[in-house]
Amino acid sequence: MSSYHHYHPYRFSTVADALTRRVARITSLPDPATVVATEYAGIGDDEIQARMHEYRRLIDTHARWVSEGRQIFDMASVMAPLAGAEDIRLSALPALRLPDVFYVHFGKDADIALFDEDIFVDWSCPQKTGHAQI
Repeated sequence: MSSYHHYHPYRFSTVADALTRRVARITSLPDPATVVATEYAGIGDDEIQARMHEYRRLIDTHARWVSEGRQIFDMASVMAPLAGAEDIRLSALPALRLPDVFYVHFGKDADIALFDEDIFVDWSCPQKTGHAQI
């Protein structure tokens, strides 16, 4: 495996740390009116609450990933040849034993983008939920 800094998990950790500080700063403000004076000026309370919820979700996912051993599945070399494919048919797959939370690196050459958006997806961090789904 190449350098740890090559993978987005390094950036994932940096973002989780930054969001932890941001949530702490915003939630420590005395009242919602003071939030408006921060970088959230002009954003409604519902949107701020939604962002705080997503920040906490990312922070919690990162904490779970760290506590589960920071497992990384590097799929870049497998995914790159499939770039642009619209229908990929898989034959029988072997039984997979996946950890409860893990990090999958696709790489830019996989050419995965959000539906109808020009934002490429380089990684994902699936996790098992309370309903035993990933």
